[in-house]
Amino acid sequence: MTASSAPGPEGGAYPVFRKDGDARGEVQELVRTLGGDGPRIGLHKTIYAARADQTVVLVTDRESRLASELRTRGWSEPRDSANEGN
Repeated sequence: MTASSAPGPEGGAYPVFRKDGDARGEVQELVRTLGGDGPRIGLHKTIYAARADQTVVLVTDRESRLASELRTRGWSEPRDSANEGN
């Protein structure tokens, strides 16, 4: 799948945040705290990978309210080095 045909905002990949352990409850609470409407605050999807014991949150925009709050709470934000600065 090429970047132009990949799902996500403007045809690109969704920005990703990750945290060790099962943090789905934390994400649900953040969504409630920020107004209860996941897509409006930037939530695309939350995934818990049991084998990796990690929670992954896909956001619609790096500048969304949810992305900002996840950064504040110490979630890591892996980035594709080829797209760094974009």
